[in-house]
Amino acid sequence: MKRILVIEDDASIRNNLVSLLKSEGYAASGAPDGRSGIFSAFENPPDLVLCNSMIPDLKGPKVISELRANPLTVGVPFISLSAQTDQEDIVTQLKATANDFLMKPFSNAEVLSSVRTHVTQASAGSDSALARHVEAASSKIAEIGGAAVQTAPNRKQLHEYFSKLQESDSGVMVLGVAIDHFGDIVAGLSTNALDELLQQTNLRLEGLSSDLGGVCVPIMGETFVLLLPKGELSAAVVAKSILTLIRQPLHIDGTRLHLSASVGVAFYPDHADALEPLVGSAQGAVSKARASGGDTWHLHNPALELLPHSKLDLSSSLFGAIDADELFLVYQPQVSLQDGSITGVEALIRWNRGTAGVVSPAVFIPLAEENGAILEIGEWVIKTAARQLKAWLDAGLPNVKMSVNISPRQLRHEGLAEMIRDVIAETDVPAGSLGFEVTESALVHDFDACKQVLQDIRDTGAGVSMDDFGTGYCGLGYLGRLPFDTLKIDRSFVSGLPSEPDKLAIVPALIQMARALGLRWPPKIRP
Repeated sequence: MKRILVIEDDASIRNNLVSLLKSEGYAASGAPDGRSGIFSAFENPPDLVLCNSMIPDLKGPKVISELRANPLTVGVPFISLSAQTDQEDIVTQLKATANDFLMKPFSNAEVLSSVRTHVTQASAGSDSALARHVEAASSKIAEIGGAAVQTAPNRKQLHEYFSKLQESDSGVMVLGVAIDHFGDIVAGLSTNALDELLQQTNLRLEGLSSDLGGVCVPIMGETFVLLLPKGELSAAVVAKSILTLIRQPLHIDGTRLHLSASVGVAFYPDHADALEPLVGSAQGAVSKARASGGDTWHLHNPALELLPHSKLDLSSSLFGAIDADELFLVYQPQVSLQDGSITGVEALIRWNRGTAGVVSPAVFIPLAEENGAILEIGEWVIKTAARQLKAWLDAGLPNVKMSVNISPRQLRHEGLAEMIRDVIAETDVPAGSLGFEVTESALVHDFDACKQVLQDIRDTGAGVSMDDFGTGYCGLGYLGRLPFDTLKIDRSFVSGLPSEPDKLAIVPALIQMARALGLRWPPKIRP
C-alpha cells in the first residue's frame, strides 16, 4: 500500500485529502505544519508528499529542500498545493523544484489524477527529475560532511529512549525547540560559524536534558527535540529554563551572538501514545509560540486539534450546556497538614454531554475562553458554588472557604465584581467565605486594569488568591502591588518534597517572603 503524506495547516483541507486518499486505497496521513511533516517523512518515508506551499512555519520551498537533502526522502515526489494569493516568489521556487503543482481550489479528480501519475512514475523509476534530485542531494551531503546521514541514528535514539520511558510510570514530556529568526542568522554567518552555533546550542540543550534524566536530539536545521521523564516536572519550569539557556550569549568567531527560541511542549500519554504524533504536537506548539513573537513557550492544546466540525459543534453546544443541565461541579478539599482538618474546597467544573460523553476541561475551557461562553459559564459556576456553600452552612456544617477560579477573559470583563456582589446578596452567603483564584497568566494583558478588578472583588468582602505562583509571569515584587490575601505555590515547587534539597531551600524562602507581604495559608475566612 502506497504511503502518502499531506502537509497542510488548514485542518479541513488536510482531513478531506486524507479521507479522499484513504478511500482510494492509499495509506494516507496528515501533518499540521512543515516541521512535523518533515519529521514524519524522515521517520517513515512516504511514497508521495502533498504540501501547502505557504505552510506557516517553513513554507513549501524549505520543506522540499529538507526532504531533498536527506537520503531517506531524496526521491519522494512532491506535489505543491497553492492558492492564487500565494506569494509569487514562493510559487516560482516551487514550480522549479516540485514534481507537480495544484492550484486551490482543486477538485478531487485533479488530486487523484496527479497522485496516481506520480505514484506510478515513482514506482516505475521513470521520473527523470528524481535522478537530478539524488545527484543534488549527494553534493549537498558532501558539503556538510554527511550531517544529513545522522538523521536516522538521531531518530533511532529518540525511539529507543521513548520506548524506555514508556515502560516506566513517569510519563514523558516532549519538547520541541526552534531557534528564532534562523533565516536571518544563516544569512549573516559563514558555514563554519553556523555549524559552531548549532553545536554549542545542542551542547547546552544536551546538558540540560541530561541533568533532568532525558535526551536531546537535533532533528532538522535549527530544531531540536527533548524527551524527558515527566514525573513531577513542570512544563513551565522546564520550558523557561530552556529559554533562559538559549538567551545566554554565544561567542563565535569573535562575535557575541544573542539568540532566542520558541518552545513547544506535549505529554505522553495525555496528548498521544506514539512518538511521531507527540513530536508533531510539540512542533505545532512551537509554531504557536513563534506566532506569538518567539522567545516564549506554548503547551499543546488538544482543543486546537479538533476537526473543524467537531470544534464548531462543541463551541455551539457550550452556549446551551447550562440550559441542558449538562454542567456540574466537583469540590476538591483543601486539607491542613497540621491537624488534617478541611479548611476549604475548590469548585471545579465538569461537562457531561449525555450520549456524547464527558468532555475534558482541557478541551472545553479553552473553547469557552475563545468564543466567550466562559462569561456565562463562569457566572453559573460562581452562583452554583455559592448556593452549595449556603446549603452546607444551613445543614450545620463548619464554615469553610469556597474557592472559584476566574479565567483571564472573566477578569477582563466589565462588571465581574458587581456580579459577585449580586451573587453574595442573592445567596446570603458570608462574603468572606468566598475566594476567587487567578493565575499569573491572567495578569499579563493589562496589569493595572487587572489590579483594579481584583481590588473591586476584595471590596465585596471576598478573598482573592494567586494560583500556581511561580509559572513565570510575575515575581514577588508584583505580589506586593496586588491585593491578594493568599498565595498558592505551583506544584512544581512542592512536589518531591522533602527528598529534593533545592526545593527544600526554595519553598521555605517563598513562604517566608509571602508571609512578609501579609499572605497566608490556609486562606482566612474574612470577617
